Amino acid sequence: MDRLWYRLQEDKTPVACNIEDINQSASNILAKTELEINNEKVRVSTVFLNLNHNYSDQGPPVLFETMIFGGKHDSYQDRYTSYEDAMRGHYAVVDRLNGLDSGIEL
Repeated sequence: MDRLWYRLQEDKTPVACNIEDINQSASNILAKTELEINNEKVRVSTVFLNLNHNYSDQGPPVLFETMIFGGKHDSYQDRYTSYEDAMRGHYAVVDRLNGLDSGIEL
């Protein structure tokens, strides 16, 4: 794995960088949705990870993650290689939790 660290440009394109080049003041939260399901607060969060989570030498860097906090599916996560896929994944998880899309398994 050549490239370990990344930063997200304003156009949401990740670029490889040194750890020193990561803007620590920038928020990595791309989307956050709060729900109430069966009287429980549930949060779906999608973030940019900065660290490549593709632990093989094959394929693109895995830099985005959607995760559920709270409720029946607490700690569920899915990871992505692009901003577009991460945003689609975020709203697909929200739709599934809301019962709008039964085709997505959590």
